[in-house]
Amino acid sequence: MSYTEFLKIIGYHATSTFRAMNIKSRTDFKASESKEEWLGKGVYFWDELINAKWWSKVRKFYNHRRIFKCQLECNDIYFLDLDKTEDCTIYKNFINKFESYVDKLSYELKERSIDYKFKSEKEIRCFYLDAFKELNKIKMIGRSFDVEGGIGADDGIVLRRRQICVTDNYQSDVIKSMEIYYE
Repeated sequence: MSYTEFLKIIGYHATSTFRAMNIKSRTDFKASESKEEWLGKGVYFWDELINAKWWSKVRKFYNHRRIFKCQLECNDIYFLDLDKTEDCTIYKNFINKFESYVDKLSYELKERSIDYKFKSEKEIRCFYLDAFKELNKIKMIGRSFDVEGGIGADDGIVLRRRQICVTDNYQSDVIKSMEIYYE
């Protein structure tokens, strides 16, 4: 017997003061729309405040930064956690099946003199993640990445940072509360 779990995650979104004012007036976030987004297009959150502070420094917001603290909620069947073996396997199986379809589609486009090629591996990853989200009604994706030279790197301990990407068209379903947490 399988059951589903309702997830509640605190997410931190780092942005500039100007963008924060726009977010508060609209009550939603502007989704990242680059073709190279690492978890696909959507709104990105950090799992820890310290990671959001780090990101605001990387983005050079300095004294003009704001960090939103948000309550993110959804049923786990709509959450793809790429840190979990089972979810990675499901996603990789999807890619294997979908690749043959994309190859066929590329051939048909070429026959019509439409030449579409991905410019980078990042574009390919974003394309597949967006397709997976669309076809499976995925509302959130989570994934961690290793930080080079992070805390304890010389001890063999790897610092990891985790991001959650909320699919844009599910913002109102997933983001249950937002407040400016850090100024």
